[in-house]
Amino acid sequence: MSYRCRWPKRALKQYPTIGDPCAQKILLFTGTAPILALDSNGLRGLVRLGYTDEKKNYGATYRAAQEALAGQTGTDCAWLVEVHQLLRRHGQELCRRTEPACRVCPLLRNCDFGQVATGASQPAS
Repeated sequence: MSYRCRWPKRALKQYPTIGDPCAQKILLFTGTAPILALDSNGLRGLVRLGYTDEKKNYGATYRAAQEALAGQTGTDCAWLVEVHQLLRRHGQELCRRTEPACRVCPLLRNCDFGQVATGASQPAS
């Protein structure tokens, strides 16, 4: 993240309950910074697709996903907003925390979690 984006993020985080994910979402949706801001639904989908492993806490998992995608997301804020919304919706409707709908997921072929959940493959040991 460039210096130009760090100071607004730091200022936003001065407000109670605003952490990195929320600050990044505000910066993305205002067109201030081209950051792939994730909510828990989108992050869950990326973890299950193998972009990162689940870490000890949400913040660590969030940062690991950001690092894994660094340099691959582009700089178009409008496109990143759309990606954010699609990942969020995917996590809410298909890649749910409980009872994910892996059998009907269009990403099943590329998803180790879904492959195991549907019995299409065995978990790695």
